[in-house]
Amino acid sequence: MPSNVIALSEQHYASDGYYRNGCDAWATALAGSGWGFAPHDPDLLTAWTAYAGSAVWGGGSFDALTGGLARDMVVSGEGVAILQPDWTWLRVPRGVIATDHDNGTTIKEGVEFMDGRESAIYIRRDPAAAPERIERDRYARLWRQDFPGQIRGAPWGIAVLNAADTLADTENALVMGVKVAAMFAGIATDENNAAADFPFDGTSRGSVLESGLEPGTLKVLPAGWRVQFATPQQAQQAAEFLRHQLHRISAGFGVPTHLVSNNLADANYGSLRGGMVEFSMRVEAAQFATIVPQFLKPAWEAFATREYLAGNIADLAEARACEFIAPARPWIDPAKDVAATAEMLRLGLTSRRRAAAELGWDIARLDAEILADRERETRLGLTFSQEAPSA
Repeated sequence: MPSNVIALSEQHYASDGYYRNGCDAWATALAGSGWGFAPHDPDLLTAWTAYAGSAVWGGGSFDALTGGLARDMVVSGEGVAILQPDWTWLRVPRGVIATDHDNGTTIKEGVEFMDGRESAIYIRRDPAAAPERIERDRYARLWRQDFPGQIRGAPWGIAVLNAADTLADTENALVMGVKVAAMFAGIATDENNAAADFPFDGTSRGSVLESGLEPGTLKVLPAGWRVQFATPQQAQQAAEFLRHQLHRISAGFGVPTHLVSNNLADANYGSLRGGMVEFSMRVEAAQFATIVPQFLKPAWEAFATREYLAGNIADLAEARACEFIAPARPWIDPAKDVAATAEMLRLGLTSRRRAAAELGWDIARLDAEILADRERETRLGLTFSQEAPSA
């Protein structure tokens, strides 16, 4: 991937609000407020919760790291994190991978392959130093493969960079046009070329009238004089074109337009739900095809290895087994969505486990919390779980 394309994407993310919204829409949807972990060995969950709170080298949570890597993947094409000797993760820019370290066979663009599988990367922290080899189990590289044979990831907004440039240039040109037009309050024309005195009384400096006119003045012009006032129309004439460019950007990103423009003026429940359902399908595909296998699974397996080496578990293979629960997707109309879920449960078309997972919860933890709540309510004589009496 050419470095200038990556730099352009990063520049647009820093300076273009529409492009930034498109990137953040994907990053937020992929990582949400954090993934849930449901290990086959439930005793590991307490240890994981304690570890995840400070899983980042130098400080930071695992959820924040996941969100940062997802954003790096969308904006720059790749998110890279290296496992440190103390079992924390260090997030690094994709540029540390030594792309010039390439022998054309087993090492390509700084990525080493063995038996057709990625086995290591070569990083260069200091431009003057030799590349350092990092084994596959010591790093996570988050990227989307768009075509066979691809080695490195591409920015997700690569298809809309031209549209973003066009939109920004057009807006700048329109603003400049309006500013220039606004400099002319009005233009007085001597149509008969009579060379008569300027027909407005007051103090003038050259052709600029500095005094003499007041609001509400009614002025009769001599014959042959005409005054035309500047009425800039550029913004109105270009509104449809700008709207089309926004649609191009949202289509290129694969996100609903309102997530790029933050404009819900023309939205209703049906259009919002239709757009968000399709977007949610894309998000779910990316989550379980990219986020889980490339980062969450390696991170969990590294944590299980840490616990095994510390003597806290006996069966490493069992400890590595874990189910990953995606962040809850936001509801557009909670009442309708809850009613639809309840009806599916009644008809046996889904399970409580799946319904809870769609909300971002592990069913075992949820049931334990519900049981604890009801026992506490009973002990204290509370009735929060009962329906309110009808009026």
